[in-house]
Amino acid sequence: MRRGPSVVDPPSLRELSPHPSSGGDNRGRRETAHPVFHSWAESRGNPARWRRGSPGRWWIPLGFCLLWVAQPAAAGPFDLFGFGTRTIGMGQAITAVADDYTATFYNPANLVLRKDIRLGAEFLLGLSALEIDLDQPSADHTPIEPETYAGFTLGLLFPLGGKVAYRFAIGAALHLPTEQILRIESYDPLVPRWYLADSLVHKFHFLLGLGFEATRWLSVGVGFQALASIMGETEIDVDWVNEEFTYRTLRSELHLTMSPVVGLRLTPFDRLTVGLSWRGEMELEFRQPIHFDFGEALDTTLVASGHALYTPHVLSLGLAYQVIERRWLASLELRRAFWSQAPDPALYFALDMSGRLLEGLGAEGDFDFLPGPSGLPGFRDILTVHVGSELTLGRHLLARMGYHYRPTPLPQQVGLSNYVDGDAHTLGAGIGIRFADPLEIDQSPISIELSGALSILPEQQIEKLSGSDPVGDYTCQGQIGTLSITIQGSY
Repeated sequence: MRRGPSVVDPPSLRELSPHPSSGGDNRGRRETAHPVFHSWAESRGNPARWRRGSPGRWWIPLGFCLLWVAQPAAAGPFDLFGFGTRTIGMGQAITAVADDYTATFYNPANLVLRKDIRLGAEFLLGLSALEIDLDQPSADHTPIEPETYAGFTLGLLFPLGGKVAYRFAIGAALHLPTEQILRIESYDPLVPRWYLADSLVHKFHFLLGLGFEATRWLSVGVGFQALASIMGETEIDVDWVNEEFTYRTLRSELHLTMSPVVGLRLTPFDRLTVGLSWRGEMELEFRQPIHFDFGEALDTTLVASGHALYTPHVLSLGLAYQVIERRWLASLELRRAFWSQAPDPALYFALDMSGRLLEGLGAEGDFDFLPGPSGLPGFRDILTVHVGSELTLGRHLLARMGYHYRPTPLPQQVGLSNYVDGDAHTLGAGIGIRFADPLEIDQSPISIELSGALSILPEQQIEKLSGSDPVGDYTCQGQIGTLSITIQGSY
């Protein structure tokens, strides 16, 4: 019987390059073959017996496995909500001033700003009130609206003393959603859904960074954020006549994906700080071939694959100025997010059937199903603006305010796809309270920080170009509320 790449990767699949209809402008997009067409490892196992007879119910397990691979599995929300309570309260204008473990994400060069060990724990709550209202509601294309999100973060900042004299510092952070550690969602592009609010938040985040202070006015830092890609295969050998499985294997693997973070901090004047950072893109790739072997008569391979949880390259420039030294800090930040490099978020299926049975009927290749048009959304690069302020009101109290504007990376979805988003105006505010350790474990103070933010996405009307569009016109609007509380201690 035939095994290996020839079963799943015939020329028609291997050479195919899909050209789906666009829901927007696709200029500047990278043209790469989808991983559904990549070959997979050569199968192993005992051959199945094939006898003449009725095909029986072999389509039942095939259908079951198709449904299994299509189920959403579970997946930090830093790109949407912000990382850290202080960050949320200051409108995410943080690249020049982050001075704890949050610098691992925004600017690892800032890890050297503090000379004491910092331990922190954060609870984050995201409340979504986003709506999609179809002009002509349909049970086949019911909009998917985001759920409430909650997660915990543990962080550590560890300056290195001794002979290096605190010129190096290490930071680490781990964020875990409260419900699922990882969730992958890949829906049909025809189904209207909030792309950023629904697809980015459900994932764990691990970050590690190292900062180095070259001089009093210059420091640099490097780090990475990690995510895992899911790969695997399923093989089933079938006794066609007796309607039984003679061989069953399932293999799934997590492959670690790391994305770099690089930062620079300059202090050209006593009260002015400049922060510059670059964060690499990150995505989760999943691929699950399912191979049914009916002996030399028939081989059937179904491949489900796609990309999820994509975040783009981000280049940030931040300026911070102490308007009143040690009392009033003002911060401004510009971020460029390169969304035009985003892959197609659609779920892909490919089905290949081959064997002597089809060859004898002269039907070889007639039952191969290849990915159809997905309706690429046409992502575009965006520039976000962040402003923030922090005021020290005394030895024990801080107040923060901030605002940021994020234009949507998605054009209006006038074609096949329905990945919904809108321009977001976000207001944030927060307080910080410092007090002595009540347990007297350490003389350094404990701090409790509380922040909230409200993002408003104004109403927009989506009007399809085609009057026969299966979803039709619709409106979308809503708000996202964010609450965050952090407890930190110095040692």
